[in-house]
Amino acid sequence: MDAVVQKTLEAEHRLKLVQRIGRGGFAEVWQAQSSEGVPCALKVSLDPLDNQNPAIQKELENLQMLKALCGHPHVVTLMDVWTINGYLVTRWEFSGEGSLEKRLSDCQAQGQRGIPVKELLRYIYDAAQGIDFLNKQGIVHRDIKPANLLLFFGRVKVADLGLAKFVGASTASHTAGGTFGYLPPEAWAEGRLTASVDLYALAATYLKLRTGQEPFGNNPVEILERQKRGEVAVGGLTPEEKDCVLRALASRTEDRPQQSSVAWVRQLEAALGAAGTFTPKQPLPPQSAAQGQTAAPVKAVLAPSENRRLIRVKIDGTGDANSLEEAVRLVRPGGVIKLEPRTYQLERPLELTGTVTLLGAGMDKTRLVATGEGFVLRLAGTGRCEVRDIAVEHAGTQWANVLEIACENALIERCRFSGGKRDAGDQRGGAGLCIYGQSRALVLECVAEYNQLAGIRVSGQAQPSLERNVCWNNKGSGIIYDGNSGGVARGNTCERNNDDGIQVSEQAQPTLENNACRSNEGCGIAYVGISGGVARGNACERNQQYGIWVSSEAKPTLADNLCHN
Repeated sequence: MDAVVQKTLEAEHRLKLVQRIGRGGFAEVWQAQSSEGVPCALKVSLDPLDNQNPAIQKELENLQMLKALCGHPHVVTLMDVWTINGYLVTRWEFSGEGSLEKRLSDCQAQGQRGIPVKELLRYIYDAAQGIDFLNKQGIVHRDIKPANLLLFFGRVKVADLGLAKFVGASTASHTAGGTFGYLPPEAWAEGRLTASVDLYALAATYLKLRTGQEPFGNNPVEILERQKRGEVAVGGLTPEEKDCVLRALASRTEDRPQQSSVAWVRQLEAALGAAGTFTPKQPLPPQSAAQGQTAAPVKAVLAPSENRRLIRVKIDGTGDANSLEEAVRLVRPGGVIKLEPRTYQLERPLELTGTVTLLGAGMDKTRLVATGEGFVLRLAGTGRCEVRDIAVEHAGTQWANVLEIACENALIERCRFSGGKRDAGDQRGGAGLCIYGQSRALVLECVAEYNQLAGIRVSGQAQPSLERNVCWNNKGSGIIYDGNSGGVARGNTCERNNDDGIQVSEQAQPTLENNACRSNEGCGIAYVGISGGVARGNACERNQQYGIWVSSEAKPTLADNLCHN
């Protein structure tokens, strides 16, 4: 977030920023709190607005119109619209229960395929009421999906109206808006918004939440072609239910139901018969401990014991260890070092060896910060190290990678790496996450940002799996493969001001699948040296040079990639 924006929100609007909770293609989202303690969500644009652009002015007018429509029980309320230092900031109702995407994940963690049908129908009915209300005001939401349906006291409200289009109004600033697999063909191919755009997306959302599967697959090219052909993944539905869903997901607008979303949900309920009968206003069943409660953490004291498994760190000396460094010295093999939500300023680089887990309270709550040379945190040795829910930051001027992985087995999940400094003369440091040696680490849902060489660097003979990570605003590339490295990068997003989204160099041979490389200053994907491997199903969009660039000696296999703009 821009420093002036943050200062203005805190000083003039008396809002306390709690944590960053999300980031999309246009904005990042923060949980905040008013001076009275009321929670809210702030959506801050990633770039300053061009106020001279008539389309931008129209969007600002549209937001003011949305603000005037507050109060519907199934539409998230837009509370404020500000332009601060050129950035657009909007303030919305905050959901402490999360989205239907999260609810689906919870159900799947309990062994269910999707959300139970009776519960799901209540949610979809709520969403349909919100959609119909917006449509009657001449507003097409155009980004209905599980992540944009939020729970408030067990009821659903339609959220993320930032892409909403007023019929007849210009939305040139958001022409690329929408989500593959949920936005119907006429909207993404022709820019044409019909009366059934939101109904189509609602049906796709229902299918995802019911079956746990994406309606048209995961590959961007495959999604677009299957949408055109009307090939929908409907396995697990009853025949009558299947017919109802397929009608709403017809590729031609004239073949879809010409009715309200609520009417379609009622037809869906009738198709399901007794299995889908629900009362729209009945409350949700109470959550079990597995659904909505967190068990109290296990805690052990630092007394000599072969059974000690958990060390809880408190800097004030009243807990199990007086410092993180002490906890690292004392933890036994297989133990867990649990960090409180705070910033841990390290006096020197920290190294973990053996089998140990370092567990934080979230990447926006628990931070490890160091200023020295070399690295902030290194995982080494022959054991399996795990690091989860932590931000690792280098704040000094000396060269350093942020997190280094030299051990063979490691799991890094929901972490952030920033501040890598590069010594250009000696070619040292600069990576947010550096994986080398023969590591086969698994890196999941992490963020690598503001590093001088790369968000993630894979070197030596490392063969990691990189999945669903975000690399943005790195001076070098989002992800770099060099040496004889390889492995798999799947579902990652490398965007916004990286040099290249993904660079494959020297003799590296990775498999790149279903990654999104967007708005980079160079190429989406670049192959240099004598590199190779496979690039399949990647989307390379709005890069300043090439979608995919291959040097004369590189020999990758390219299949089903999407390059445009």
